[in-house]
Amino acid sequence: MVTVSGERWQCEGTGVVHLQLSGGASTDVCVCVTTAKPLGFMVILGMDGITALGGVTIDAQNSVRFGIEKSEICAAADTVVAVEEPDFSANYDPLSNCWTAAWKWSGGKEPGVLRNTVEAYSVPPEARDLYEEELQKWIEDGWLLPYDNISTDQLKV
Repeated sequence: MVTVSGERWQCEGTGVVHLQLSGGASTDVCVCVTTAKPLGFMVILGMDGITALGGVTIDAQNSVRFGIEKSEICAAADTVVAVEEPDFSANYDPLSNCWTAAWKWSGGKEPGVLRNTVEAYSVPPEARDLYEEELQKWIEDGWLLPYDNISTDQLKV
């Protein structure tokens, strides 16, 4: 085996180890057993294991926590946060946990209707599968939501 630093390590054996957090997340990882600590570490866990366990947090005291259910890290705003710019404004509401943005039209009037001849450009066939996969991930992550036509002058960001 060759490490990322280019060192050679003799693998003494291989196997599968089942890892499970007290919070319930678990995964099976393939292991390679060596007689010496690779790069000085007792264990090196790859991104596949870290992802399956819900991520990792390391604090200033080098305490390691997997998953988010026991993480003590959080960010919160207890007041409305606002951004005012010449061409738009945005407000964060901590109660609804969302941003609302609004355009500021020059002269107080929105621009006229665009006269586009192409409503949307199609995705090339060779990129269609990757495109659909990415869209599905956006939907699953909550980044892409159905459009709500209730208000046309304000969009939630």
